[in-house]
Amino acid sequence: MRRRPSILLAAALLALAGTAGAAELAGARLQAVPERPYVGQPFELSLHIEVSAGAELSDLALDGLSLDALETMQPFRSTGERRQVRRGDRTLDALQIAGRFRGRQPLLQDVNAALRASLVERRSSGFFSSWTTVPAAVRVAPFRLEIRPLPAAGVPEGFRGAVGVFNLRGRAEPWQVAPGDLVNLEYNLGGVGWLGAALPVMPDLGPHFRAYPPEVVQREEEGARLTLRQVVIPLDTNATLIAGARLPFFNPGSGAYEETTAGPFRLVLVAARPATNLPTVKNVVLPPAPPAGGAGAVGTAAETAIGRLRQVAPYGIALLAAILVAGLLYAWRPRVAVAAGIAVLLAGAYAGRLWQGRAQQAECRLLAAGAARLAPAAVSRELFRLASGATVVPLEHTEGWTRVDAGGRRGWVADDLLQPPRP
Repeated sequence: MRRRPSILLAAALLALAGTAGAAELAGARLQAVPERPYVGQPFELSLHIEVSAGAELSDLALDGLSLDALETMQPFRSTGERRQVRRGDRTLDALQIAGRFRGRQPLLQDVNAALRASLVERRSSGFFSSWTTVPAAVRVAPFRLEIRPLPAAGVPEGFRGAVGVFNLRGRAEPWQVAPGDLVNLEYNLGGVGWLGAALPVMPDLGPHFRAYPPEVVQREEEGARLTLRQVVIPLDTNATLIAGARLPFFNPGSGAYEETTAGPFRLVLVAARPATNLPTVKNVVLPPAPPAGGAGAVGTAAETAIGRLRQVAPYGIALLAAILVAGLLYAWRPRVAVAAGIAVLLAGAYAGRLWQGRAQQAECRLLAAGAARLAPAAVSRELFRLASGATVVPLEHTEGWTRVDAGGRRGWVADDLLQPPRP
């Protein structure tokens, strides 16, 4: 007996046909890692979600959780983790989204939140399938968020909010020097936690050293990494020991304040090197840091304007003095007043010529464009730039570097950029 093709096709379709059950948002819970972080300590806030097997989530919204008291270091995002869990006779998929935060202040908050999302499910019917999206919501399991305060007792001097575990290492190069040589100190800080604005506490090196301000050359606040450099100069043969630096921090693991140190560093002093013929000034006045945005640049036009102003200033002063003297004497004796004014003008002009001649003898020019730096070292912070041909006045010299005045701005310039002063 032959069956009709239509009956056979219908039977096959009925055998293959199937419909998935309705997707379900089964549950959600929040978790903090670590469970009770301290103020300033980075922590992870995770949302664990259970849904029907194979279902996807979109348009997630968490109502009832306020993050205003926290600093968001990394917003909530999927971790990509998906695993199956058994709940009674059901198999569910467990998903996770997580964010990274840091408490600014102590907090104790009971969170009663609700999760809203769109459930995306694939439904099949025979050889055909389609995707459906349905809204779903579920209450998040009760959760208490606690940010513990840092202990008020035993706060070490110089503590500036570093929370975590850190290690400070340092080195001094060269270690064999003569009085007046440059010694470069480099400190490297690494660790796990939050460094923020904290810096190592630099020691007072005493009267046997000249120390320049430390310079941060690399900083990663979230990664708790820092590289710091400082230039010091031994002044005499008693400068054999450079005191070490330290960083106080709070260790959440031990619940106590601790510190990491680097140094001290020992130097071997040798005979002083011969002095150079460049002018030297004993006292050092460190210039203030330039404002942000490159306002410290000194160009050719500015140098030219300042130079012209210096040239005409003595003659202007002489002219004003001559007018003042002539005006005072004119009512008494006009002829004497005119003669006195001319005499004052000539004397002022002559004095101005002498002053300019002496100033020009001390000046030198830049052979090429270059940077004026905070300390006599190539790694030191750049204060401003000088154009080729700019005129500067040498103030102080150390091996390879000269401290100059450029229109009122002062900094260290490499010797190979400078034309020697006029004889």
